[in-house]
Amino acid sequence: MTCKSSVLMSLFYKESSVYLETTLSSLANQTRKADEIIIVVEGELSAELNDILNKWEQYFGKNVLILVNAKNEKGFVACLNLGLKIAKNEIIIRIDTDDFSEPNRIEVQMAEFEKDPNLALLSGQLAEYDENLKGEPKIRRVPLSYLDILKYAKMRNPINHPTAAYRRKVALELGSYPNVGSNEDYALFTTFFKNDYYTINLETQLVKARTGNALYSRRRGKKYLKGELECLEYIYRIGFFSYPIYLFHRITRIILRNMPVGVIRFTYKFLR
Repeated sequence: MTCKSSVLMSLFYKESSVYLETTLSSLANQTRKADEIIIVVEGELSAELNDILNKWEQYFGKNVLILVNAKNEKGFVACLNLGLKIAKNEIIIRIDTDDFSEPNRIEVQMAEFEKDPNLALLSGQLAEYDENLKGEPKIRRVPLSYLDILKYAKMRNPINHPTAAYRRKVALELGSYPNVGSNEDYALFTTFFKNDYYTINLETQLVKARTGNALYSRRRGKKYLKGELECLEYIYRIGFFSYPIYLFHRITRIILRNMPVGVIRFTYKFLR
């Protein structure tokens, strides 16, 4: 069964023009082209960002590259949900505007969905580099089989969101991305698991992602902690976490998010 894909991206006005160019170039070089690329734009873009969008809009065509003004929709979750509603095709390919998708990413993921109509959610391995996509990468490995994914999900997110692809109809039926302050992907994907939607991960590395000190700095402090606790409460409320597991996560997150950046960096690298 042949499926069609919609790439889903949220573009914040502060994004680097260099990063966006890299991301769109990687889409242009796919061995299987996306049938639709939805970019939800939040905020007033710089001339450099607009020039890049205009260039790639001409390359892909306006019928493929769809630029959506977020208008009154504020925040990452709201923008993703807006794009999810607008998308026309069955399979959503999530791409961040600062990442690089390997040339065979869309081809490999679409083949899995076309092979198995019961497959609802799919991701792969993620290579994390520095801010310039250079240096020795750390591979964020996730489990492959459905049962291993369910076990892993009790402790950590078993899906690499920058590499994720899922059936649009299922995500909409489950209410789309929950309105939590951070880790909205973990919240959504546990809803898939709670409702018994079949999920696997590929052993293939699908995406190169940017990390670095700025990333780790964003993952500490009261604001990030508040969003993370909202996510944990959501997962507990839908019945995926037992109370002891929920309590364990709350306590460990409160401790970790108040640690210095160096400790947070070490913790993430250790868990990789």
